[in-house]
Amino acid sequence: MAAEYGDSMRLRTAITDPDYVPPPPGSDRDALPEHLRALIAPHMRDYVSTACETALALDRASTIHHAAMVTLMQWETRQHATCRITRKQDMAKCQCDCHQTTTTTKEN
Repeated sequence: MAAEYGDSMRLRTAITDPDYVPPPPGSDRDALPEHLRALIAPHMRDYVSTACETALALDRASTIHHAAMVTLMQWETRQHATCRITRKQDMAKCQCDCHQTTTTTKEN
């Protein structure tokens, strides 16, 4: 039975270990192996980080709660700034529009 739950027990130890340090944002340390990512990819939704999802909710609320609009928009900006960009389990990139960059070409 211990062998069957070995990985689970190691994970619990890592989580309850006071010396455990979570990986920095963007790290692939906790990513699933590539062959498992390929198997689950069709079953995964597009990734929008919790921070960006919260920011989008703040944006929607600012269109309804006009008296709090400035504060809501300030928090929206803060939330977008804290996005981890990459989902650590499968390394999917956050699909929030705030990460879309436009490139402009300078004419000579």
